Amino acid sequence: MSENVVRESLTLLRNQDNALPLSAAGQKILVVGPAADSLPNQCGGWSIHWQGSVSPSEFDPYPDTSTIYQGIKSLAPSGSNVQLVAACDFDKCDSSNLREIEAIIAASADVVVLAVGEGPEAEVLGDIDDLTISPSQIELIKTVHGAIAKSGRKVKTVMVLVEARPRIIPEELINATSAVINAYLPGPYAGTPLAEVLFGKANPSGKLPFTYPRTTGDIHVPYWHWYSDVTTPLFPFGFGLSYTTFAYDNLRVSDTKLAPGKPVTISVRVTNSGKVPGREVVQLYVSDVYATVAPSVKLLKRYVKTRSLAPGQSYVATFTLATHDLAFYNREQQFVAEAGLFNIQVGTLTSSFTLTGKSLICPAMKTATVWALLLALVIASVALTSGASAARNNARTAKRDAFVARLMASLTLKEKSFPLMITKSMSNMLIVNLCPLTAEQEAQGLSSKAHQMVTLDHLHLCLRHISTDQLKIASFTGKTYFVSFILG
Repeated sequence: MSENVVRESLTLLRNQDNALPLSAAGQKILVVGPAADSLPNQCGGWSIHWQGSVSPSEFDPYPDTSTIYQGIKSLAPSGSNVQLVAACDFDKCDSSNLREIEAIIAASADVVVLAVGEGPEAEVLGDIDDLTISPSQIELIKTVHGAIAKSGRKVKTVMVLVEARPRIIPEELINATSAVINAYLPGPYAGTPLAEVLFGKANPSGKLPFTYPRTTGDIHVPYWHWYSDVTTPLFPFGFGLSYTTFAYDNLRVSDTKLAPGKPVTISVRVTNSGKVPGREVVQLYVSDVYATVAPSVKLLKRYVKTRSLAPGQSYVATFTLATHDLAFYNREQQFVAEAGLFNIQVGTLTSSFTLTGKSLICPAMKTATVWALLLALVIASVALTSGASAARNNARTAKRDAFVARLMASLTLKEKSFPLMITKSMSNMLIVNLCPLTAEQEAQGLSSKAHQMVTLDHLHLCLRHISTDQLKIASFTGKTYFVSFILG
């Protein structure tokens, strides 16, 4: 399963002139970089055990692990020669190793795999004020590109990014690289699936889950930025290439005018228009054209990954949006969906629909309630940090979960249709939030009086089954029906 997670998540960010896959036999492949042959770097800090970095010996009980170099060496096409030169770590380069790399490139290398990124530090050691990768790695990348230019030989370069966050690489170095793959922190079983992608035995289908900034100063501008925030990222949110191509057509919207509470269904056909099988992540974005609070440029509302499509094969992706998917917090801190025009985008296709009326999804929380919740959080935090043992926390968690199960079991099927939200924020805290009925729910025959009965009768019925020393009411406000509990 771990290997399959890596196959599905590897994100191909650049593939100049179809440099990948590396399918030719008899290639001379040079693997360099601090992340090339390191299981701890593939896992990052705070993995396997709670705190700190992981030592290589901690992977000894797991014989099926594989580093990037090991995966490439084991799956390289017949007759290939795979060579590893460590060259540098995250802090400094060995000048003799750099000269060895230059000599290998000048003499025989057909492909250079650059495994770079960041070390497995956490907390203080991981705190940085600049997202640019370390100077030693920039020196390594420049050495490789400089040696290739000096040799006059045609050598492919494949950069594999092993990082938990987008570390910035100078754009001129990215543009000089044949292919770039973001492996994120792929874990100790990543070598084999990464090599499968490099050699074409698997087709990459991952998409970026964040915006990859061009400079450190761009990190405050996410993909859903305001219209006034204009930047051009190095790689946009949701971006990812494939060894095949996909064509989108037949975008359909079930209704162009929607009354509040009525869902809208959107479908689109995706066809593999390339020459090899592949999977595509179909992404549905929605834009609120006008709102009383400045809207975002677009928001990702739904996505689905297709099954593996053979060349020429199609898949119809269908999404359903409810009224609350169009909502936002207004100036009064109400969660509302306002009447107006909404644009949708799937791939390069666009369409639109109009919401004909305003819908209040959840009213604003009173200031007193917010302060009560913050006070409850402080009390819980103090309790946790004042010497409460792990066993006591586990007991509190069990009591909390038992209360949640009892609460849910006490509700009838009709009552469960009320907007009930239960948040297990800590082992000794439970938050139950019952919002007032919306107009749509009242139209369905659910009365406010019945809603109050759920809040007062069923909720307090559960309280009577739990002794007061285990459960205390921290706050309760009238119309919002916001009740928080501290267990312990």
